[in-house]
Amino acid sequence: MRFDNQLRSWLFLGVTSVIILSLCQVYWGRNGLLWAFALLFTSNSLFFFLGESHIKNFFDYELLEGRDPWGITEFTQNLSNKLHMNKPLIYIIPVKQCQSFALGQSFNKGRIYLTKGLIDSLNIAEIESILAYHIVSIKHHHTQAFSLMSSVAGSFLYITYRVDYLFSWLLMNTQKKVRFNKGG
Repeated sequence: MRFDNQLRSWLFLGVTSVIILSLCQVYWGRNGLLWAFALLFTSNSLFFFLGESHIKNFFDYELLEGRDPWGITEFTQNLSNKLHMNKPLIYIIPVKQCQSFALGQSFNKGRIYLTKGLIDSLNIAEIESILAYHIVSIKHHHTQAFSLMSSVAGSFLYITYRVDYLFSWLLMNTQKKVRFNKGG
């Protein structure tokens, strides 16, 4: 049996939620169950509603609309129609590096980001193949899985950053007390 990425994402959230609920109930009883439910509701809501916001807000970009000398809008609309999905929004990031990526929690809300350097360095056929790849990724919910995993990874990195900050603060305060006790 083969699972698509949307199902994998929901299974991951479901299984981890059940495990956390069970562990909290076993160790802390009803209060643990209540706190676990509140934590999971909050974290799952944040993953779903804000999972991509940190990525979207990181870049300066422009929506591709109006005059399109590359034919990107027309190609995207035609391929989206063939796949029976809404046309993803295309954004241009004004940097020289060659880069592209897609975001979207569902194929109805997909976005494709292309850098100006990528568009300037490739021909139309190469740009169309990149767009086709990203459109199919959105259609098969690869972007949803990416959003979920990047949110989970970002959360772990944030937690470790805060723990490191706490230990650094504690270490600095401990060193000050040692110097003070030595008379220096």
